[in-house]
Formats: sequence, C-alpha cells, structure tokens
Amino acid sequence: SSSSSSSSSSSSSTFTSSSASSSYSSYQDSLVRMLLKVDIPGFQQKIIDLLMDALCSEHSGDGGEDDDAGGGGSSASSSRLPFCTVALQHLRWLDYVADSEALSRKLMECIDVCPFKVQRDIVLMIPEIVGDVELDDLVEFLLEKMEEYASLTVAILDALTNLHLAEDSLESVMDRVIQQLQSSELEVSMWFKL
Repeated sequence: SSSSSSSSSSSSSTFTSSSASSSYSSYQDSLVRMLLKVDIPGFQQKIIDLLMDALCSEHSGDGGEDDDAGGGGSSASSSRLPFCTVALQHLRWLDYVADSEALSRKLMECIDVCPFKVQRDIVLMIPEIVGDVELDDLVEFLLEKMEEYASLTVAILDALTNLHLAEDSLESVMDRVIQQLQSSELEVSMWFKL
C-alpha cells in the first residue's frame, strides 16, 4: 500500500513537472510571437536577429552531421523539438513583416553557416516565412546554393515551387533549374511542379 502510494505520488509529481514544462514552453511561444507583432520601428527585426543568431549559435558546432544519425542522444533530449524547428516556427505566417529584405538576408546568413540538416529545414520553411513578398536576391541565392550543393536540390526546388514569383521571374528560374538538372546526376525533376 505504501509502495502504491509512493508510486502514485511519483507519477503525480512527474505529470505536474511535465505539465509545467509544457505550459512554460507555450508561454514562451506566445511571448515571442507577441514581441514579433510589436509595431515599433526596427523592433521586429531585432527579435528576428536574436532568434536567428541563437539558431546559428546552437548549431555552430554540429559539424554538418545529421542529428537523426547515430541515435546516441538520450530519450529525454530526443523527445524535444530541435531548437531549429522551434526558432523557425516563431517566424512562420507572421501577420506582417516590417523589413522583408532584412529578414531574407538573415535567413541567407544562417543558411551559409549552418550544417546541412539545418540548412534544409530553413530552406523548406522559407515560403512560410517570407510569405507573398518576391525577393529577387533570395531567389538568386537559392539558385546559387542549388548549383553549389547538390544535396540541397530537392529542398530548394520545393521552396521555389511554393514561392510567389512574377511571370518573368518564373521563366528565368525555370531556365536556370532546367540547366542545373540537366547537368546534375540527381533524379529530382519530379519534385519541380512550377
């Protein structure tokens, strides 16, 4: 009976601790989103810079290894969302972006310094982060990365497919992509549905 009581108490304690952690995480999410909506000149970009700098810092020592490989992490750490995912989630579907060009520059900076898995995650979320704004520099950057890193081809094609491009930009992008696919050994053309 005493053992059962102790077990029940332990379970209750674990549940309470887990619930508190979950509530704290939700509060943090809400707080960051609220800060990103503050309408003060330059403030939103400062929050974005802090998020992205933290993301780059968090993964600066990964050495390009895939976090999914090896399976050496503890069950506790593997149950949490990767910091990259958490940081990028804050930037998805914002009601407005005060400085789209500054945001895209920050995304490009992070792609340049992060390991492959994080690069891929950022690239895949770009359409949901930048929204309907057409950013020629960002599109050009993605095309250059596709030419430089074949391993990012599928992710970049997916991002380009979901970006809102003007007709003339779309034709130029298609020409570049076709040339790249023709010179590449990858069989990824089925991913490109522009």
